[in-house]
Amino acid sequence: MKTIDQLADRTLPLPLSDSQVVGYLIGDKGVTARELQRVSHCTCQFSSKSEDPSVKLTGSPEELEIAKHYIEAKLKQYERENRSMKLPELGLPLLLNDQAKELQRVQQTTHTRITIDKEQLIAMVRGTEENVNKACSQLTELLSLRLPSLWLHSNEVGSWGQEGRM
Repeated sequence: MKTIDQLADRTLPLPLSDSQVVGYLIGDKGVTARELQRVSHCTCQFSSKSEDPSVKLTGSPEELEIAKHYIEAKLKQYERENRSMKLPELGLPLLLNDQAKELQRVQQTTHTRITIDKEQLIAMVRGTEENVNKACSQLTELLSLRLPSLWLHSNEVGSWGQEGRM
């Protein structure tokens, strides 16, 4: 038989990497957050944009475990659906000239959203895992055909905020 202390709700703060992850876990119109609460029976309080990114979970130890596993699975999915690519400096004009037609073409053919951080020279690709892979391949091919000597030695791909070798 469980004691009262074992049944008492606990609060577990979970730090998150950035505010985009918080938004991803909340989901469009709060759908993902409500699903997390429905599955785990925990209450979830997400940090505001002015706070350090985190989620505070409240529930029984069993409910907290379920919520942690749900969040871990969602974070793995987020990593597969959001990638960054380091770009060579000469890659910016190639992708952004002529009203960014090359970039728009890759987005349209792969059904992804690609944003460019001009200061960090990073292309951020978002979509389904399969489409993100296609977009990264198309960007790599486009840049290697137009900038072969520069691109072959500097291509890096990773999850947002985590660059790694492709």
